[in-house]
Amino acid sequence: RVRGRGGIAAAASTQATTDAGAAPDADGAALEAAGPPAPADTWQLDFCSRPMLDERGKKVWELLVCDETGAVQHAEYFANNKVNSANLKSALQRVADEANGGVMPTKVRFFRTQMNTIISRALKDLGIKPVPSRRCAELISWLDERYDTVYSVHPGFQANAPPLMAPEQGPLEDLPQELAGSQWAFVELELGELIEESKSVRGGSLFGDTIDVEAVADELGLDMNASVPGVVALSRRAAAVAAWTCGLEVVALQADDSRATLVMEAGVSTRYRYATWPRNDAAADKEARDWADAKAEVGGLHFLALQADVDDEDVLGFWALRDIAMPRA
Repeated sequence: RVRGRGGIAAAASTQATTDAGAAPDADGAALEAAGPPAPADTWQLDFCSRPMLDERGKKVWELLVCDETGAVQHAEYFANNKVNSANLKSALQRVADEANGGVMPTKVRFFRTQMNTIISRALKDLGIKPVPSRRCAELISWLDERYDTVYSVHPGFQANAPPLMAPEQGPLEDLPQELAGSQWAFVELELGELIEESKSVRGGSLFGDTIDVEAVADELGLDMNASVPGVVALSRRAAAVAAWTCGLEVVALQADDSRATLVMEAGVSTRYRYATWPRNDAAADKEARDWADAKAEVGGLHFLALQADVDDEDVLGFWALRDIAMPRA
């Protein structure tokens, strides 16, 4: 159940769903051996110089391409005079040929908007939708891993080089009216229930988006009964609000008690004033801080659920989210 942490004390329970193709839980049933994961329909891409110099003293550029399943993982160095959309397009075609029989993803996420022109041109030429977004958790984790295992041991490593092209935090904007709910509350779900809701999103039966919650749970060693904090928003137009919210590329929710504001982070640097509570309300501020602390205890995992009414058991939109820190390189 979605359990209230305050505000709306009795938020509606979420609709339990399972994948239609789930293996039967029967004694003696023969299970088909799992093969390698199929490439995801969305890839993650970074094309940027790294904190190291080549033998000529020039910055080394690198292309990284991956997906959340691990089926796609490609690293390739570029000379700085080869950094253009034509060479990027050729490299992506090779990645698709090697990883997926030439089949391209539907969209590619990238977070360095300074490279938007080159990346978008290459992707559009290949019929792929470019999506500027920080929802690149696997890519960012891989970048941090390569910082320790590849970049820092390179003979041309520049230890004091600052991160290049780091996204800047945008100003706090008002939430578009069509996305606003009438009520909201801090709530929580057990991890196992969060996974089930995420399956509904992945299966296409529910508006929303989701990170790979099971992979995060394995990474952090979380128990299936662990409480995951979230936010439920209510609106009589919940289905329409969910559809509109799908276009935002929601990254995370942050409780800012200094502004008495729940902030929605979207895209690369967009920040919306998603909801507010009364200023100088000590109890409300404490609830917000407790919610943020609960999020930190589960590695930044949290969620957003949209419902039509507090007594309605149907969740009409669901986003499984995780706080994302930018890489060191």
